[in-house]
Amino acid sequence: MTASSVDYSLLLSNSYCSPCCHRAIQTDLTINKLTELESKSALDLEMRDNKIEDLQRANEELKRQLQGLQKGIEKQKEQLSKCNDVTKQLLVEKVLPHILLTFGDYWSLLRCFI
Repeated sequence: MTASSVDYSLLLSNSYCSPCCHRAIQTDLTINKLTELESKSALDLEMRDNKIEDLQRANEELKRQLQGLQKGIEKQKEQLSKCNDVTKQLLVEKVLPHILLTFGDYWSLLRCFI
C-alpha cells in the first residue's frame, strides 16, 4: 500500500484500527502541556534528590554526634571504674585495721579459754 492509496476511513474504523490510534483513547495534550509536565517532573525529581541529600547530611551529622557521645560514655565508664577501685582500696585501708584489732581481741579472748 502506498501513501497515496491509504484509505483513511479504514484507519479510523473500529474493525481496522489498533488500540493505539483509537479515537476514544486520544488525548488533548499539547506540546506546551507536555513540556510543562516534563519540567514539573524534572523539578519534582530535583526536589526529591535535594531532600535525599539533606537527609543524608543530617544522618552523617547524627552519626558523628553519636560517636562523640559514645566516646564520652566510655571515658565516664573508665573514670567510674577508677573511682570504684580507689573507693575499695580506701575502704580496705580504713576497715582492715579495725578487723585485725577486733580479730586480735577475739584471739586474746580465745587464749583465755584455751
